[in-house]
Amino acid sequence: MARIRPEIPGFVTVIIQRLKAAGYDAYVVGGAVRDALLKRPIVDWDVATSAPAGKIKTL
Repeated sequence: MARIRPEIPGFVTVIIQRLKAAGYDAYVVGGAVRDALLKRPIVDWDVATSAPAGKIKTL
């Protein structure tokens, strides 16, 4: 199976890197994944994480 590798904007990459550096999981999810699979333009980026909401604000 081929991997889908959409062009992830820098600000999304920074968010994911900060979450992972703090020891949390972080993944692009939702419409961005759907749109990448359908080869449509991605206009909305969602990130799912294992970090508690209160911790996200401090990162």
